[in-house]
Amino acid sequence: MDVYVGLREADRDAASTSSLEKVSVAQKLFEEHLRKLVDLLDKTKFYDAEPNSYEAGMQRVQYLKHVIEKQDGYRLFYVKNIPISRESDLQIMFKLTWFASKFSSDAEVNNGRGPADFLVSYGSQDKSIIEFKLAKNSHMEKNLRNQAKIYSDASRATNPPIMVILYFNFSERDKVQRIMTKNGLGDTKHIVLINAMPRESASKAESSE
Repeated sequence: MDVYVGLREADRDAASTSSLEKVSVAQKLFEEHLRKLVDLLDKTKFYDAEPNSYEAGMQRVQYLKHVIEKQDGYRLFYVKNIPISRESDLQIMFKLTWFASKFSSDAEVNNGRGPADFLVSYGSQDKSIIEFKLAKNSHMEKNLRNQAKIYSDASRATNPPIMVILYFNFSERDKVQRIMTKNGLGDTKHIVLINAMPRESASKAESSE
């Protein structure tokens, strides 16, 4: 034990450096990147009026998808060319874009069956659940089949649950599509896949064709 404690004490400088690096990455992700994300969304109809909680959530998800896939928003999900590895990072990004809306968006709402990512609501008569997942999640099939519906039932949601899945490569995308097909979910509009793979610039893409 004395030897172990001695080694830990000797290594404290390295541990401090590692901690500082992690803090720096988090700061870059949630300050610099999110500011850019909000600026991109502000140029769209992202904050226009929404008819109900489901449409409010789905409109924002679809515009978020557009920004990520069509306006280089995918860059916001990489730090030092490495994609984010925690679903909580994706959830926080979505949470920080939710303003200028008559609907309340509450995160980590637990009504008895575990915490849902988001409960979008306007009083008790209009509620929708939104779940965010990274495609690499090892429990993806279980999540797609049951999780969002369970949360919706527990929260007495009045609309179908929305599930948003972010993927970073073709392998992850194909895995999700196979699971959806297997479970008869291929045509559902409530599951939204977002492509966060790096893109070539338009000029390079055109010249290579």
